[in-house]
Amino acid sequence: MPRNFVPNFLRVMTYNVEWGFLQLPKDITHDAGSHKIPNTLEAQQEHLKLIAKNIGLVSPHICFMEEMGSIKAVQFVADMLKKYYGLVYRIHYSGVGSGYQGIGALVHESIVYYTSSGIDSFGMHRAYQITFNGMTFIGLHAKSLGYGSHDENIKKQEAEMNAIINYINGVLVDNPEQSFIICGD
Repeated sequence: MPRNFVPNFLRVMTYNVEWGFLQLPKDITHDAGSHKIPNTLEAQQEHLKLIAKNIGLVSPHICFMEEMGSIKAVQFVADMLKKYYGLVYRIHYSGVGSGYQGIGALVHESIVYYTSSGIDSFGMHRAYQITFNGMTFIGLHAKSLGYGSHDENIKKQEAEMNAIINYINGVLVDNPEQSFIICGD
């Protein structure tokens, strides 16, 4: 039985799911820690089921999942949440069909009026926003320091943060009362 959603507070969750794919890209065989990733449909579905179980324990109103590989993988998680917990979510994906580590977003059915979209200026389809009641939640997946040179990675991280700051400042020009919460890693 799902938890009751109390209307006077909001549960927001961000979750780096580490390769949330139904089918991994052929060139991905190991995670950032050099652990082998099994590339079978059964293994990927089991991983997505565990993700759904973790999300269901929290029962968030909004959930941003970093490193989702496709809208189909996001739908799979939503289907498991309904199966295991009776939770119903609308799904969104920052990418274009399938790709490398986009943002999957789940919005609980109790949130009726909202807007959502990707944030193209962040790059690589790794930022997504949900806005309602004057509050914008931005889920993002920033560049890690695990690839390339340290100095190059720092420059990429700074550019990504500047893209988000510039995006927020641009919104505030037209809507100075808008509030933001940034979620992600």
